[in-house]
Amino acid sequence: CQTAPTLEPNPNPNPNLSPSRAADSASTAPDLSGSRWQLRFAAGAYQGDYSITLAPGGKLISSNPQDNTPDNDRWEQHGSQVLLLFNDGFARFEGDWLPTQRLAGRASSPSAGDWHWEAERLPDARAP
Repeated sequence: CQTAPTLEPNPNPNPNLSPSRAADSASTAPDLSGSRWQLRFAAGAYQGDYSITLAPGGKLISSNPQDNTPDNDRWEQHGSQVLLLFNDGFARFEGDWLPTQRLAGRASSPSAGDWHWEAERLPDARAP
């Protein structure tokens, strides 16, 4: 009679984040669903400076005038880590929530390479 193998906890429970970042995700970060941010970055010749909303259900709403496919932008939160995915993940922003009401991290895309990004929290939208 064989015994069932012992299952070890997955060291990377979120396959979208790198193992080292997933290991650091334990935090007291608040739930960011519904929050609004002013996103700023320089990716090659493109200077990004626009607002985003981390809508419930993982939908990412962006005011980027260059975003021709806004329905395929998503976001995830894992502890203090935040993942923003634009254009079905073509542009990938990995970052951390900071107690100073900021997000910051590294981003990449096949066309623009790697760059640093930051976002400052804006007042949340309230339903009328």
